[in-house]
Amino acid sequence: MGKGCFRAFGAGFLGAVLMGTSWAAGPSPALRVTVDQGARSISLHLREPDLEVTLFESGRRLRLVDRRSGKEAVIEAEGLSILFSQDVTGIQLFGGEMAIVRCGPEVFEVRRHTPEGGLGEVKVLRHDNIVYDVAFSPDGRQILSCGFDLTIRLWDADSGRLVQKFQGTRADLSVHSIAWSKDGRYAVLGAGQYRGTGQVILWDVQQWKDVRHMGEFGNPIVRVAISPDGKLAIAGNTEGMLTCWDLSTGREISRLQTGGRGVRHVAFAPDCRHAAYVVEAKGGARGAVWNVRAGGEVREITKAVEPLAAVFVAGGSKLLVACGDGAMRTIDVDTGEEIAQSRIAPGARCVAFSEDGRWAVTGESTGAVCVWNVARGEQIARFEGHIREVVAVTIAPDGRSVISGGYDHTVRVWTIPGGLK
Repeated sequence: MGKGCFRAFGAGFLGAVLMGTSWAAGPSPALRVTVDQGARSISLHLREPDLEVTLFESGRRLRLVDRRSGKEAVIEAEGLSILFSQDVTGIQLFGGEMAIVRCGPEVFEVRRHTPEGGLGEVKVLRHDNIVYDVAFSPDGRQILSCGFDLTIRLWDADSGRLVQKFQGTRADLSVHSIAWSKDGRYAVLGAGQYRGTGQVILWDVQQWKDVRHMGEFGNPIVRVAISPDGKLAIAGNTEGMLTCWDLSTGREISRLQTGGRGVRHVAFAPDCRHAAYVVEAKGGARGAVWNVRAGGEVREITKAVEPLAAVFVAGGSKLLVACGDGAMRTIDVDTGEEIAQSRIAPGARCVAFSEDGRWAVTGESTGAVCVWNVARGEQIARFEGHIREVVAVTIAPDGRSVISGGYDHTVRVWTIPGGLK
């Protein structure tokens, strides 16, 4: 699929276009917009001219008709954005809760400008409902995503092609969290029914089937992690319970009741014996380090500020903690003392770090995705495209892209201009 420069227009553009007669998307003749003033109609002429868009009710609503399938949809025009891609047959329209994509079966690719003036590419991969989690394969070539539509999806990261899809039924558990093993063969899935039971599933990505179900819980599993050696997995549920499993046998190693109301984040230390976790607690959240072998809590991370996520750095001797006020705190694991701090913009909904802790990506309730230099607190890139809250983000192993998932039913693959160096 070709790449072109994006053009985005809101409702004000629609009104302005009604005063003219035509507009072309740059030098490419592939897409042209013409206006019938009397009928208040905008016709989109593509290489395959089978999509008709009509503006009515004084510009407040849009009707879309796909002549190929005969399907029709009506959306609110207020706040509408239209994205055109040059040199490809493609259009994407966003309006309120609804997004309609016409650019091939799964992917819409554009090139868009960042506030710094650089260029970043984005691929949009679609689910049928809220996206809960996203994960890159260890080699960065594939993406796993899961959502409220009861699906697990495997994507080709380069092309955006859907490789595999598992579709559950209403009786099945929704997968809320994904962790990929270092060898790329397996994934651990944290699943659960709404206000119902939860399960931990070992999934063979190559054979595309479940290998083992490890226990059943009274509450959904919302966070999972795999140890660096691939031997252990941790699962956290909506009641603050953490459980560690032996992946080869399915045997439970230890269990910790954190006293929190829901696990937000969990990450293994390089020694595979300790893990850091963040749980919802009265008045906010709390974080701690846990000995997964002995089963006891070693040290609380921070009491003063609400933590969002934590990752071990410097060989496991330090812990990097992202907090709700925008602070990035470096904690000495042995003493629990803060030894360094930087600051990014507050208000992140979710946070993920690069493996070395030098970079962070945040997702916001506004739909924005931001990439940060942690030590300097400097914003490297900002991407806007989600029309609702972003709840999952991660950084590619090679630092060239990030992926995000959210309430607008999409997974977005953003290319970082110049990569993270």
